[in-house]
Amino acid sequence: LIGVAAAPHSPYLTEEKYLLKLKEISDKYQIPFHIHMAESQFEVTNYKKTCGKDEFERFEELGLLSDRFIGAHCVNLTDKELEIMARNKVTVAHCPSSNMKLGSGVARVTEMLKAGVNVGVATDGSASNNNLNLLQEAELAAKLQKVIQRDPTAFKSIDALKSVTSNPGKPLGKDRGIIKVGAPADLVLIKTDSYEISPVYEPASALLYASGHSDIEAVFVNGRKVVENGRILTIDEENLRKEF
Repeated sequence: LIGVAAAPHSPYLTEEKYLLKLKEISDKYQIPFHIHMAESQFEVTNYKKTCGKDEFERFEELGLLSDRFIGAHCVNLTDKELEIMARNKVTVAHCPSSNMKLGSGVARVTEMLKAGVNVGVATDGSASNNNLNLLQEAELAAKLQKVIQRDPTAFKSIDALKSVTSNPGKPLGKDRGIIKVGAPADLVLIKTDSYEISPVYEPASALLYASGHSDIEAVFVNGRKVVENGRILTIDEENLRKEF
C-alpha cells in the first residue's frame, strides 16, 4: 500500500535543475510532486530577492505545476499566486497546527476555496505538531478561517470534512477518499450515540466539532479491518510503547 512521490523539500533548498528533473520523473510515472511552498514570510521574501518572482509565479514559468502538484503549507501567498494555483489545479496541504506552532501565519484557505484551489488538511510531522489527530486538525482549520475572516460561515463543516477525505485523494489519481465501486475500501466508522456527540442534528458538524477518539468504532484500510473498538489490530501496542 506504500506509494511514492517526487518530493524536493522546498524552492529555497532545491536548485531548479533538480526541480525540473523531478518533474520529469513525476510525469513519467504519473506520481505526485510534493514540496513545501510559501511556508514563512522570511522564505518568500528571500526567494523573491533571489529569483525576482514569487514561488508559484516562477514555478508556473518552469512548467512544474499540474493536478498532481501538492504544495505543503502555502501560508504567505499573493492574489496572483492564488489565480496561478487554481489555473493549474494544484492541491494545498494545509497544516494549521504546524503553521501556528512555528509562527508562520494563517493560510488563506477561504480565498483558496473561492478561487477554486483544491485544499486538503494535513498534520505535518510530529516535530512541528505533536498531535497527529487529523479530524482535530480539520476542526482547527475551520475555526481558524472563521476567526481570520470574522465570519462564522467560513470554511463550512462539510468542506472541512472533504479536506481530509475526497480532496486529498485528487492529486493521488487513485479514487482515494471517496466511496464508490472500484475505489479502495478505506473507511472510518464513527459512533454517533455517545454523550459527547449526541444529539446529531447535522452529521458533518457533529463529526467535526463534537466527535473524539473514543467515538471511532473501526478503521478499514483497503478492505482490511485495522482498528476495532479503539484497539489497533495490526501491531503489539505494549511492545510499541516499550520501543517508544
